Amino acid sequence: MTIQINDSNDLLRALRANEDFQRAVRRELLTDDLLGIPAQLVETSKTQSAILDELKDLRSNSNALQEAQNAILDTVATLLRDMGEVKTDTRAIHGMYRREHEDLRRFRGNYASHAARTDRYEIVRAFARQLSLRRVRYSVLDHDALDTVLEENYDSLDTQGFSDDALNSLPSADLIIEVSARRSSTPGFYIVVEASFTATDKDITRAAERARILRCATARDAYAVVAAVRLAPNIEGAVIASVERYLEAVDQTAAYWFPITEENMEPPDPP
Repeated sequence: MTIQINDSNDLLRALRANEDFQRAVRRELLTDDLLGIPAQLVETSKTQSAILDELKDLRSNSNALQEAQNAILDTVATLLRDMGEVKTDTRAIHGMYRREHEDLRRFRGNYASHAARTDRYEIVRAFARQLSLRRVRYSVLDHDALDTVLEENYDSLDTQGFSDDALNSLPSADLIIEVSARRSSTPGFYIVVEASFTATDKDITRAAERARILRCATARDAYAVVAAVRLAPNIEGAVIASVERYLEAVDQTAAYWFPITEENMEPPDPP
């Protein structure tokens, strides 16, 4: 169909009257890219709506994650608080165990000392047999008797290199027995006993040193004994389980081990 256009009014009337002509002119003037913008805007709007929905979901998930993190932090705080309480309780239990262990060690030491005093004749007899003494008399030296020994021999002991602690602690020895043959003018001897449930190097050293003090102070023989249920596994000192071998060794740092049986560890009867 032929359209006659003489002026702009004829062009406008033609555009309004013919849609195909209108579309053709629009494509010529606007190009396909510009004509596609409305459709692109619709797609962009849909995309934006989808993004907004995802952002809403992400925010919701973020809030849930924050709540979960807060719950975890609360749980961690509770655990730390509980751990602090457990640590405090553990320290208290450890302190109680340590005190009970010390009490038990002292009780065992006291029972061992009591057992050594109860068995003092067995200790005396073991030495009397090896020294070929048939009949003996023996007595336990008390604190005052030992203090007198130290006082009467103060100067001579002072030159022998003994420590002040070794000399001062002699009267508090677990057990010191003076032994002599009956109806004999031969000087007797001393048995120095350190009693412990488990004998250690410290017990051996203490018994041997106290025996040396008595030898220097009295010019008599003095023998070191550790009376114990057992020996410490890591013991390094010279401890000898036979009186015969102990006497043959002539070792002033050694001690004879007198075994205490657990049956003899019963505590003394109350007064």
